[in-house]
Amino acid sequence: MTDENGTQWHMDKRVPVAMLIGLAIQAGAAIWWAAGINGQVVGNTEAIAQLAARSELQRSNIQAQAVLLGRIEEQITGLRADLGRLVVVLERRSDLQ
Repeated sequence: MTDENGTQWHMDKRVPVAMLIGLAIQAGAAIWWAAGINGQVVGNTEAIAQLAARSELQRSNIQAQAVLLGRIEEQITGLRADLGRLVVVLERRSDLQ
């Protein structure tokens, strides 16, 4: 191999084989660790997407419940008005007797 200056690159024979094996193992472990982190990130991304979808569903359910609650309140208001009129009618009848 040659470097940028055109000089030949070579490894010294005094480099221990154990060091080369250790560097290879360390590089393999780093790749394995990075793959594990990548798997965790992908898993978390999927979980976040599921939570976002569930949150949107809950938001739409809450909005539908708010509409129904408004309708119920209007019906209760109408029933109170009807009861008030009935009370007035019954009081008039009791006064006449």
